[in-house]
Order: sequence, then structure tokens, then C-alpha cells
Amino acid sequence: MTRRLTRVGRIARPHGVTGELKVVEEDQSSGGWRRVKEVFVGRSPEEARPMSLCSVRGQGRFVIVALEGISDPERAREFSGLDVFAALEDLPPLSGGARYTGELIGLTVVDLAGKRLGRLSRIFDNGAHDIFVVEENGREHLLPVAGGIFREVDLASGRVIVDVPPGLWEL
Repeated sequence: MTRRLTRVGRIARPHGVTGELKVVEEDQSSGGWRRVKEVFVGRSPEEARPMSLCSVRGQGRFVIVALEGISDPERAREFSGLDVFAALEDLPPLSGGARYTGELIGLTVVDLAGKRLGRLSRIFDNGAHDIFVVEENGREHLLPVAGGIFREVDLASGRVIVDVPPGLWEL
């Protein structure tokens, strides 16, 4: 069984002399990943490898983590810039109907009339708000998750429902 992963942070740099890592936590992660026994580390969910999470503590805007098999700063430095993922089934539900990014990737994006617009391939933060990247017929469309565009997530049917303003889809 392939585990569905969601990004919970990015490794910034080593911390101290024992191989700990400074992680910048994703805003949407809720911190629930801090209680899991195993995280996945890599450039993408597909290439991330499992690693045992030995300890986690907060320090300002960072989270300091110790991963099994990393015991010195030189080894820890090799992980700088890599993403930290957690298995969706290991995470607690988010409050208020919010969803982890990993739950949305791969869903079909449809408009209010039910017309298929494409597949949600990734989500990124542009500084002001999240952007949905929707792929269809070899083309990428960028949809801001703002201004009433994003309407609903229907996990049961595998759909994200959006209200695309006139002309935006043609850009």
C-alpha cells in the first residue's frame, strides 16, 4: 500500500552538534505531525524516504527535530533544503473543515456547473495566498485560493469545486 503524504515542513539547516535539524513548519500543518513516530524526507513525496522521528521541540519560529541515523552536523547538513512529509493517516483532522495539502493533490477540479477543468497537481503559497496549479491537456492553470474562487472540497467524489471568474481560465 502506498502511503499518501502531505508536506509538513522544510529542513532549514543543522542545529547544534548532535545532528538535530531546524525545520520551518508549514502553516497548515497544525503541529499534529510532531506526535508521529515516522516522517518522510525528500524533495517530493514520491522520492521521500521514511525516517524515525526521535524528538521534536519548538524553538521560536522553528521546530527542532532529531531523526534516527543523523548524529552529527555534517550528516545533518546533507538534509538542508529537503521537505518533511507525514502520512495522512497518521495525522489528526484539521479544525474548521480545513484539509491537508496532501488530501487535495490529485483531485479533479470542476467549476460550479460540474465541468471538469483539470487535475490539481500542486499547491504553493505566493505570499498573499495559496495558488492551485491545475493541469489539463498539458497546460497549467493557476487559480488563487482567494476572493471566493475556492468553494468546496468533496473528498468522497474526489472533486474540488471552484468558481472561476470570467476570463481567468483563458489566461
